[in-house]
Amino acid sequence: MTMPSLRLSYIYKLSVLGFSLMLSTFALAVDNEIPAWAADYTIQNRETDYITTKKLAERGDPLAQTHLAMMYYEGEGVPKDYNKGTEWFKKAASQNYALAQFMLGKVYEGNAYRAMGNEDSSSEEWFQKSTAWFKKSAEQGYAPAQLSLGYSYKLGDGIPRNKVKAFEWIQKSAKQGYAPAQDALGSNYSEGEGIPKDEIKAFEWTQKAADQGYIPAQNSLGSVYYYGWGGTQDFSQAAEWFKKAAEQGDSSAQNMLGYMYYSGEGVSQDYTQAAEWFKKAAEQGESPSQEQLGIMYRKGEGVLKNYTKALEWLEKAAAQSRIRADYNIGLMYYSGEGVSQDYTQAIKRFQKVIEKDFSKNETTGMAQYYQGIMYDKGEGVRQNKAQAKEWFRKSCDSGNNNGCNRFIVLKQAGY
Repeated sequence: MTMPSLRLSYIYKLSVLGFSLMLSTFALAVDNEIPAWAADYTIQNRETDYITTKKLAERGDPLAQTHLAMMYYEGEGVPKDYNKGTEWFKKAASQNYALAQFMLGKVYEGNAYRAMGNEDSSSEEWFQKSTAWFKKSAEQGYAPAQLSLGYSYKLGDGIPRNKVKAFEWIQKSAKQGYAPAQDALGSNYSEGEGIPKDEIKAFEWTQKAADQGYIPAQNSLGSVYYYGWGGTQDFSQAAEWFKKAAEQGDSSAQNMLGYMYYSGEGVSQDYTQAAEWFKKAAEQGESPSQEQLGIMYRKGEGVLKNYTKALEWLEKAAAQSRIRADYNIGLMYYSGEGVSQDYTQAIKRFQKVIEKDFSKNETTGMAQYYQGIMYDKGEGVRQNKAQAKEWFRKSCDSGNNNGCNRFIVLKQAGY
């Protein structure tokens, strides 16, 4: 079984994290600041919440203005209205309120990415605006803004690319204990961006972020221990870190943990546990987990054999170009497992595997082998021994011993 790869570095950009980052950042800021007007604030009654917040915002309270902006963005107690939300962010930001400045920067950054997606030349102008607001907020010491400014310098978004300044701003944020920045700083040290490479410091900063429960950092540590980067291979430690991220609902960690239980790496082999983790990840759309869960239902590994569920999950994975899913569906049609035996459908699925994969791996070799079998016997295609021999040769080249043996037999028979 091939383990999927995970990136050590985690790119902290709006295109990846989405607007939810803004919401969580705002929630943390409100919790930390405990505004004086909190006594008038009724969370249970969203309409009252809106009325009270709007009154305070109109009096010029920047935190109320920022909260009101978020209410418009989220449709909390009021219909969604992004234009009004942006206007209230502007009012609070103009009062030099760091949180609102950061939020406004994120709004403009989102506009920039949308413009890029539409191949609109205005993207650079939006990036310049977003970076300007990040800078205002960052200079006041606001950690999320410092990280965003660091990435602006790193990527050259609205400002000349400067890896040294990128490192400096990310470091400022990380030293305040901001977990995403700590993880990013670990990546900087690992990649040697703006600073000489230092794997020890890379590990230390990633560990700090992971210890705070930051999922990307936990995944990074799991990968470090699993693949042995830096000479630290330890499957038990890998399983522990993947489990921490998996228990927070991260689908990639759930997928990795499923493979470890399936293979018995760092944990006792347990197909039932593997199937449970694969199912959690599969339900979130993780295609490797959908594929593996389908195979386990087909074979009855860790779950009761169920061809209907097997086909359901395999089809989901195949729709995301998973070649082992197509191969297993081909086997089901070939043997009539939970479906009417259909050689034509089988050969179509085997052909999909071959067309999608050029690496000559085990799955490709098996698909080529079955193509040979079907041409040899005339199953779903007109019988053609010469074609069969060619498919067996290809299967042999992909490392399939059965293909090699069948190729020799047909060659000796004069085909």
